[in-house]
Amino acid sequence: MRRKKLTLAGISNDNVRTASLKKRRPDESELMIWSSHDEVQQILDEYRKKPKLDHLKKMVNKETYLKKRITKAKER
Repeated sequence: MRRKKLTLAGISNDNVRTASLKKRRPDESELMIWSSHDEVQQILDEYRKKPKLDHLKKMVNKETYLKKRITKAKER
């Protein structure tokens, strides 16, 4: 059975809109705005200077992802 079609509308009340945003993103109370191109380049350079192992720690391929999902499903 299908769900009803949802009508999307903007929130006109500022207070309600900010409260809704905080519910969706509790850790980000304000939007991040990059001040300059140099700052962005500096952050990217720091990221690129880190060793490959630091980048790959949280990366997951399809096989390991599926194995984790299967073990979680078996535990239930």
